[in-house]
Amino acid sequence: MSELNVHVKYDALNALYDLFNGINSNVFDLYKDDWQQKLDMFRGNIEQIQSSLDIVSMLMVWLGVNPNDEAVVRTFIDQHHLKGKLYGGLVRLLSSKHYKIRPCIDDHSHKFLYQAIDRQYMQCHHLEYSYKFLFILVDILHDIDIDKYINLLGKDNTYWLVFHHIIKYRNSYIDTLLCSTDFVTASIAFYSLTQYLSSLITKYNNKRLENQNLEIHSLSGDNLSLDEIEEKIERLYQAICDRLQLKKGPHLCELLMYHVLEINRVCHVTGQLLLNDTLIQLLFSNSSLENMKENWKQAICGAKELLIFFETLQVARLALDELNKYYRLGIQILTDLIKNGSLLLIGNSSVKRSVSDYEYIKVVIGMLSDSLKIELKTILITYRDSLYVSSLDLLVRNSLYIRDVSRYETIQNLLKFI
Repeated sequence: MSELNVHVKYDALNALYDLFNGINSNVFDLYKDDWQQKLDMFRGNIEQIQSSLDIVSMLMVWLGVNPNDEAVVRTFIDQHHLKGKLYGGLVRLLSSKHYKIRPCIDDHSHKFLYQAIDRQYMQCHHLEYSYKFLFILVDILHDIDIDKYINLLGKDNTYWLVFHHIIKYRNSYIDTLLCSTDFVTASIAFYSLTQYLSSLITKYNNKRLENQNLEIHSLSGDNLSLDEIEEKIERLYQAICDRLQLKKGPHLCELLMYHVLEINRVCHVTGQLLLNDTLIQLLFSNSSLENMKENWKQAICGAKELLIFFETLQVARLALDELNKYYRLGIQILTDLIKNGSLLLIGNSSVKRSVSDYEYIKVVIGMLSDSLKIELKTILITYRDSLYVSSLDLLVRNSLYIRDVSRYETIQNLLKFI
């Protein structure tokens, strides 16, 4: 902070970066006396300070050292007309491409993003307390200029504020976040929008398991019948679909796709997929095969996801020509899963996943028309014949033989029921 000539033992801004990144969590206690002196200088020389980042960092130090001074800080910001500086400093702090503050979601793999968001949400109430000095300033901006607050949410590359928003303000302005060009921001918003729905689906699955006399711990206080829960799920899906039909966000179809895959990864343990016709039809009516092809290929990482994909096609109400194009995409994904080793159907396997995958793929194959089965068979035989699995390969190309032999056996087992 050059304008303040701050040369204390620990520079305030760097200390805050360390605090956000999980380093030196007792920083306020360690340097409280030094910072109290600098806070006095800051308050006395505020008119001479030009840097918005310096101002915001000292306001956070103020709230860190004196956590009960929220009303005083609000008055200080109002008296010195610091609204613009508050917004500008928060933008600089949270939108830096250099990520001086570690993003609270740092897994940008779309395939596992839901789990990352869910884990982070579970920690958020602790973070709300630990970083109260930041969120108080954000809430002050929310109260004095909602437009600047919404703009700040859109510029937040750390996603701290997006989580704070869905905790503090629930689904207020959720449509803006859903339509964000940033996939992680849109995903957090979708998580918030469907959170109650997801909890009902968990209850629904538990009830179905109980009805099948399987051992599972029932949710306490859950007195709803299976039909009542199912009815509530249907109503929620309808409300969500009605809302999303009016939106044109760049990631909405991808969000719907991952939602369908995610809830059914768990649901299928009961032997029945949970597919909402309205949601599925919204997904396919608002996306083209060309636009979604790569998304499906990245999202489907095993036999269970492939089965879910084929099951969605049964309720998508696609024209026959379009439906066959999606089936051919499924065939391509199936072949890719074999090629990259994600699908192994090995005879006499003691691996539980292999046994389950065998059943999933049998159902998938059963959905194909005779002509598509012939196409699949031709593709698999062509690939099988390119593998290094001969006796000679075992001797002179041993590493390739080891790589290919399980793929060869997988294809041979597939061909038995095509």
